[in-house]
Amino acid sequence: MRNEIPRQEAQKVAILSLPFKIPEMQRLSYDLSALQDIKVPYIWLVGAMGCGRNVQAESMQQNYGFEVIKISNLLRANATNDTDRGRVIKENLDLKNGYIPNTIILDLLKEEMLAKAKQTSGFIINGFPINREQADMFVKEIGPVDVIIVFKCSHSVMLERYAQKMPHLTKQEIKAKLRQYTSHVKSSLQKYDTKVEKFDTSKETADEIFPRIQSAMNVRIFGEAAKNILE
Repeated sequence: MRNEIPRQEAQKVAILSLPFKIPEMQRLSYDLSALQDIKVPYIWLVGAMGCGRNVQAESMQQNYGFEVIKISNLLRANATNDTDRGRVIKENLDLKNGYIPNTIILDLLKEEMLAKAKQTSGFIINGFPINREQADMFVKEIGPVDVIIVFKCSHSVMLERYAQKMPHLTKQEIKAKLRQYTSHVKSSLQKYDTKVEKFDTSKETADEIFPRIQSAMNVRIFGEAAKNILE
């Protein structure tokens, strides 16, 4: 008699061996009129781990009163929900290299933005987008992005920062992650390059970069007339 894997164990093995095979879920319909009515700016913050996104997001929040939505925090918070969506998120977060469907990320964004619509003057989406489909879905389903702030960093500095934050990874694994991230982000922003502002965090400090971010915001969102008021 051959050995058989119990059903639950077989399902677990299938999930671990095929992280991209996830159940399809029916998407909810959202009334986004609350977002359309307030007409606030949408800002994407893009950059690999350790590039300084969080520091600049906090400064922008303090200076402009914008709501910061960090994608990784949003996913972790929803991974605790005992729902089909919560279980999909948790399973794939546990896999480390698991794939969170773009539809889930966009729906979570909509829910969070609708919940904060009445109390903010703008949204900063921190850690978004990471692929072309995410970017296109946001523009199509939520609205056009006003400015995309991209933080770059030298390869050597990024390797050092990744190694500090993810000591369990080898140097080769870190390099592979950086190559994949860079390739995906480059593809996601190709169509929106006229909205991009780039900053090199390996050459300037956070305090040196923020005034230049303000200048870009003044031109792209507030207009030159607001420059003297905000400085």
